[in-house]
Amino acid sequence: MKKMLKQLALLTLALALMLTQVAFAESSDALQTVYDALVAEGSSFAQSKALYAEWYEDVTLDAALEGNSIVITQESANEWVESGKWIFTREGDALTLTAEAGDYNAAGMAMTVFEAVALSHGVNSSLLNGYVFGLGEENPYLTAETDESAGTTKYAISLNASYDFEGLDQMIMTGDTVYFFDALDEDYTSRGGNYGKVIMVINGNVHGVTLLVCEYGELDNVAYQDLVNAVSALKPDGWETFAAEYTELRDAETDAYSVVLNPDDAQVGEIIEDRYEGYSYAIVRIGQGE
Repeated sequence: MKKMLKQLALLTLALALMLTQVAFAESSDALQTVYDALVAEGSSFAQSKALYAEWYEDVTLDAALEGNSIVITQESANEWVESGKWIFTREGDALTLTAEAGDYNAAGMAMTVFEAVALSHGVNSSLLNGYVFGLGEENPYLTAETDESAGTTKYAISLNASYDFEGLDQMIMTGDTVYFFDALDEDYTSRGGNYGKVIMVINGNVHGVTLLVCEYGELDNVAYQDLVNAVSALKPDGWETFAAEYTELRDAETDAYSVVLNPDDAQVGEIIEDRYEGYSYAIVRIGQGE
C-alpha cells in the first residue's frame, strides 16, 4: 500500500511538473510571437527605431525578450529625448507595465506593444486604432490604472482579447466624436484621423478642400455619412450644394465639387505616401482653391 501511494505521489508530481512546463512553453511562445511582431519590419517600434537612427545619432531604441518579459530600452545623450526602460511582464492573460505616473513615454510604449499584440493576432492595426478611438474609455484591450499613493500607473494589455469589432458600423464621425471637424478658414490646413473603420485626410482651406476618405473593406453608407458630416462641419465654399445634391456614394463631376470612387494608386499617392492595407478610397474636392 505504501509503495502504491509513493508511486501515486511521484506520478502526481511528474504530472504537475509537466503541466508547469507546458504552461511555461505556452507563455514563452505567446511572448515570442508578440516580440516578433514588435520588432518586425514596418512595425511602429521599427519605424521609431529607424527615425532615431536617422535623426539622432546619440539616441538608441532597442527591445529584448528576457524570460517572462519584453524589455524596451531607450538610451539617450540628447537633451530633448529622455532615456528610459519599460518592462512588460506577463501576468496571466495580460502583459503589464508599471511606470511612474509622470512618465508620458510609458503610454506611448504601451500603445506600441499593444499594436504588436494585435499584429500577433493578425489584426489590421489601422482598423484597430480607429475602433479603439470609437470605444473611448471603454477599451477591452488596454487599460491604465493610476495608484495615487504610489505615484505609478499600471498598464495592462490583454493577450487573448476577442477582436470581433462589435458596433463598428455604428461608429460615425461627427463634430462630437472627432476633433478635426472644425470649420475651415482662410489658412491652409492639413488634418485628419481615424474613427471606427474610416480614416479621413483633409487638406485645404475654406475656398477649396480635398478630402481623402479611406474605409476598411468596401465603401458603404458609413463612409457616406462620415463624408457628409465632415463637409457640413468644415463648411468650404459650395458645401451647401454638395450636401443637397450628393445623396449617395457615386462618382461625380460638377462646377462646385468632384468625387472619385476607388481612385488609382497615383491619385491616392498625391495625398498620402502609402495606402492603408485593406482599405477602399474616395477623393472628394469641394470649392475652387484646392
